[in-house]
Amino acid sequence: MRNVTPIPNTLFDKYLSQLKPSETIVLLTIFRQTNGWVDEYGKRKSRDWITHSQFMKKTGLSDKTVTSAIDGLIEKRLIKATDIQGNLLMSPQQRRGKPRIFYGPYYKTTGKNA
Repeated sequence: MRNVTPIPNTLFDKYLSQLKPSETIVLLTIFRQTNGWVDEYGKRKSRDWITHSQFMKKTGLSDKTVTSAIDGLIEKRLIKATDIQGNLLMSPQQRRGKPRIFYGPYYKTTGKNA
């Protein structure tokens, strides 16, 4: 189905009450940038290169708030950050200075771990 962004029910049923508002906004942005895109073969993105300034523009959040939300979502294992080769960047130190960081949900639209 096109023109929709599927989000696993697990996020609503299990995690929504545990998330800060900023984490929810950043998480929804990541889902929109990944699961919200369908290519010509009907496949959805599993990750997307999203810059910090793009997060700020799309969410209306400050630089510090975006960073804090990303850290919290990674810590909760709801999103993953990877470099261009797909290596996980779990800590802020690993992400610092990387030219491109790709973000994606840990959960696919089926609600199972990716």
